[in-house]
Amino acid sequence: MLHLRCRASRRLSLMTAFLDTEVLLVISSPRDRCALASVMFALAALCLLGMAARPAPVSAAPTVMTQSPGAFANSGSLDSERAFAGAKYIGAGTIRHIVQNDVGFTWASTDALVTDTANHGLYSFLTLTYRPYAYGGRRIPTTADMASFCSAAATRYGSTITDYSVFNEPNAYTYKWGVDSTPDHHDIVHAVPAVDYGEMYRACYSAIKAADPTSRVYFGELSNGTADFNPCNYVSNALTSSVTRADGVAIHPYQLLVNPLDKLTGAACRGIGRISEWGPVLASASTLRTPAGGAVPLAVTEFGYCRSSSAKPCDEPGAPGNETQRASWLDAAYDNASAAGATYFNYYHLAPGDNSWDTGIMNADGSVTDSMNTLRAKTGSTWESGYVRTGGATYRIVGGAPIRIYDCTNLPGCSLAKDVPNLSGYASVPANGTFVRIEDGPAQGQVARVVGGAMVPVGAGNCGALNGCSGMVALDHQGFDAYAAAHPDIASGTLVRQATGPGASQITRSVGGALLVIGTCSYLNGCAGWVDIDEGGLDFYNARHKNVADGTFVRQVDGAAAGQVTRVAGGVRMAINNCTTIGGCPTDWVNIDEYALSIYDAHHKAMADGTYVRQNDGGAAGQVSRAVGGALLPMQTCPGTCSWVQLDEQAIGTYNATHKDIADGTFVRQFNGAAAGQVTRVAGGVRMAINNCTTIGGCPTDWVNIDQYGLDAYDAHHKAMADGTYVRQTDGGAAGQVSRAVGGFLIPLATCPTAGCGGVAVGLAEASLNAYRSTHTAIADGTFVRQADGAAAGEITRAAGGALVSLTDCAPLGNCAGRVDVDQAGIAWYRSTRPKPANGTVLKAVPSNGYWLITDGQRTPTSATSSAVIVNDGTLADFPVA
Repeated sequence: MLHLRCRASRRLSLMTAFLDTEVLLVISSPRDRCALASVMFALAALCLLGMAARPAPVSAAPTVMTQSPGAFANSGSLDSERAFAGAKYIGAGTIRHIVQNDVGFTWASTDALVTDTANHGLYSFLTLTYRPYAYGGRRIPTTADMASFCSAAATRYGSTITDYSVFNEPNAYTYKWGVDSTPDHHDIVHAVPAVDYGEMYRACYSAIKAADPTSRVYFGELSNGTADFNPCNYVSNALTSSVTRADGVAIHPYQLLVNPLDKLTGAACRGIGRISEWGPVLASASTLRTPAGGAVPLAVTEFGYCRSSSAKPCDEPGAPGNETQRASWLDAAYDNASAAGATYFNYYHLAPGDNSWDTGIMNADGSVTDSMNTLRAKTGSTWESGYVRTGGATYRIVGGAPIRIYDCTNLPGCSLAKDVPNLSGYASVPANGTFVRIEDGPAQGQVARVVGGAMVPVGAGNCGALNGCSGMVALDHQGFDAYAAAHPDIASGTLVRQATGPGASQITRSVGGALLVIGTCSYLNGCAGWVDIDEGGLDFYNARHKNVADGTFVRQVDGAAAGQVTRVAGGVRMAINNCTTIGGCPTDWVNIDEYALSIYDAHHKAMADGTYVRQNDGGAAGQVSRAVGGALLPMQTCPGTCSWVQLDEQAIGTYNATHKDIADGTFVRQFNGAAAGQVTRVAGGVRMAINNCTTIGGCPTDWVNIDQYGLDAYDAHHKAMADGTYVRQTDGGAAGQVSRAVGGFLIPLATCPTAGCGGVAVGLAEASLNAYRSTHTAIADGTFVRQADGAAAGEITRAAGGALVSLTDCAPLGNCAGRVDVDQAGIAWYRSTRPKPANGTVLKAVPSNGYWLITDGQRTPTSATSSAVIVNDGTLADFPVA
């Protein structure tokens, strides 16, 4: 690119419509403006367009290169990540970087660019030059300066850089050559004299080859020059009688306002339309040869067309009027370069520029232009951005699976999405071990790893234990959240190994979403293919996946129960004794060892609330039940859709035998019948009606809905609270009073007979407790009660006829098993209200086996009866013979 400069206080950049010459002028007075008009008129008058046939490309097509200093330095209109994606899209394997030496020069910015380029799998082409005076440069290099600069570059980068050019547009009128002392902006600028350039080039060539003989060194890069300036002549004038070696001659054959099928007027070798004129010149230059002694090839190291005719510096007649025309011109320009045997074709710029220069081939948002597709077709690039678009939606391919993208702002390459008809052929979930990173939103920067389809977060700073989380794929937070919500569980059978923390190296296996600790890999193919996850990620996942999913089949692989198949319902493993009765067991069950199952079972004894099961055989075949507080209640009507787990009669019978009662504190809601909407809370297995949730601190909304049939069936077998149950009154005059169920009766306590009884007490309102007490007026006969404190601590009594009678020996009474501890105050209160057994009570004394009828506290012999309360012989001393 040729730069002319007049006396300057303010600079204006223009591109002449016919000569492709950038003119840097100062408009400081009316006289200057008139001078500019005269220059422009004269230049226009020189334009005589000639038509030329389009040459066919040679077989060895030029390697596409691109450049965009602002973008690749991450400070321009397009961020560097989008720029690199665009470069790969067009098939550019190399990025050109201009390294401008000047006062205060350091290698820091070049180091960063070279490293970043290499990290993206691309090569760097370095143009080693000094900043032109016209652009603020303050150093005039000597031959020794240039040789030292080139040597430093080749020594610094070694084999990392394969291509160097020496000086950017030395033949352009932008340098202040041969003037010492402090440069003055008002002095006329010059081109580097060809003889001086030749000396610098040869010194630079020798310095680079000495540091790295494998590097390629290019003569130039040469500007078009003015209409009367032949750049081919500049090459000739830079040569001596001795042979100058070069791997190529680098040129900038712009003709921004002229079709590449046409020639620029004036001197030869100017513009892409006259690029063929270089061939004979270089072939005949006997003192300019390649290291192997052949003719030196061309390299087009800058070329481009403006984005539109309104873009600077193309806001003159003749420029491409639209993107379609630009793409067509670019296609022809590339073919011209190919036909001329050019080794490189560098499109300048990649990114859209500012108002003074805009040949950007890529849109500002990183999306594709027709010109990009032209170069992609020329290179045969098959690079894909990793994004696809179908049905108006964009997806990123992550570990082989498409994940929907909702916001492309922070995702370079998203705008380069490939259009596909549909998503068939892709995996349903990303491959195990894939890392992703959220690029926006409140969780920006969060890394997660795909494990069995689920996204498991990686703790901050823990990538070091996970191979650096290499290959992580960026997603927007909406896409991540949507996927995570649809894939919350690790797929069954997935093996996971903890990578950090005290449990490092512990292997678990996913079973229905839950991770079960593996004790031995002997039966699991050595646990091959596990996925490493850090401790924090596993803790996060486990907190949300405590239960194996309903319906999951599990098979024990070792131990006494080896081969036993179980099916999970509400988190509990239910033994399957006959697969036929439940419609068959799949063969893709998950194999787990005894150790893992024993740990799991220890924490999953009761089915989760709301679980539906259906009995598939036996007398109650077809019966659907729902888990409430661990108990299964039969139902005739579903409150909506019942999605049950099918089980056989024996499995359900075994479970019911150990889960007869609804767990204390469980809230149950009747959803049909006369009491529809009634909420109850269970205490000691009994449902206690809640009339006002406020009085008990509120009722949760996740209660379990049960039909009237199921509740009636349950209530028929749960009339009294289980012995030992604690309840706490939450309102009324006795608010805070804790009582304990003893033989169905609630005895108020002054002191907890067991530690922390207040914390486990079920909170109930006064009305609920009064309703219960009205039907449970005395301790049930036969109940054993032990005093927990006071002088008589340890004394055991037994309920008979509503009263507590003393025992002196538990040995003949089965050691008084099932006794309930009550504090001294509670026992004293109870005895004070019921001092004697009710008349008609019969006691059976053991071991004498005598039967005694109690009347008004006295005893008389009576006949044997099954309703007698058994006491030891010593108890009779408290009842005189009538």
